[in-house]
Amino acid sequence: MELYGYCIMPSHVYLIFRSSLNDPSGLVRDFKGFTSRKMLKIIEDNPQESRKEWILWMFERAGKKN
Repeated sequence: MELYGYCIMPSHVYLIFRSSLNDPSGLVRDFKGFTSRKMLKIIEDNPQESRKEWILWMFERAGKKN
């Protein structure tokens, strides 16, 4: 991936990139998978997160709907 620009917002991310393998959808798929697993681990491992159970429940509920 060649990353030309990005903007991180509270609820989403904008990326301007080019796929060196000509597979941008594969890059987006892998990026989403990596970041979602990383986010879940950070939430689960953070003892100071007071909304941990609620956040994980909301993620699970949204996942079941999709």
